[in-house]
Amino acid sequence: VEELFERFDDEPLAAASIGQVHRAKLADGREVIVKVQRPNVDETLRADLALMYQIAKRLKERVKRLQFVDTVGVVDEFARTVRQELDYRIEARNAEVVRRAFDDDPNVTVPSVVWHLTTSRVLVLDWVDGKTLNHVDLAELTSQEREGLARRISETWMKMVFTHGFFQADPHPANIIVQSPDSIGLIDFGMVGQLSQRDREAAVRMFIDAVVQNLERLPRRLRELGMRYPRDREDELREQL
Repeated sequence: VEELFERFDDEPLAAASIGQVHRAKLADGREVIVKVQRPNVDETLRADLALMYQIAKRLKERVKRLQFVDTVGVVDEFARTVRQELDYRIEARNAEVVRRAFDDDPNVTVPSVVWHLTTSRVLVLDWVDGKTLNHVDLAELTSQEREGLARRISETWMKMVFTHGFFQADPHPANIIVQSPDSIGLIDFGMVGQLSQRDREAAVRMFIDAVVQNLERLPRRLRELGMRYPRDREDELREQL
């Protein structure tokens, strides 16, 4: 660590189940964050997934109300996603894809990857100035500034989904950096979703029907996106909508 970094903060900025994040400084003065994977996390993950598969099989066999859900398939998809999160090189490539998409947008900052220090278990990215959304005191903002911030976040995700066909799939407040009421930074690209052209067209149709409150069509729009309900549950959903 002493050879690679001019400064490395021992106290992590954030910690999660797979890894934790430290702030550091390179020899050239570049401020970075370093995401380090926990030791033996792959073994822990294998044990957790084995338990989840057991639960999924029991649910499929015993809970009639969930018969229409492929519970084992849900765990399969979760397992595939979380295994990808164990290879930080995939997250680094995701970050580069998102950064290129917003290269021409002065209101959205996506950090660059420090590739020569990035491995499957260590990820180094440029530091992004600002406060995470969960640490912003909204009471200090005017109603106009709050509206501008909400609009900026919404438009950023709409642009990812409908223009580029991919999106940061874990948009909780700690992954959004507020730089000003009209500028945000994006971090953490372990989970990135992709949409085909057909998916995007289906999502647009659903979005329009939701906006104009064409509630009768929404269950069909959900079917087009792969969310299938038994007919009686679909009628129940329509009534609730």
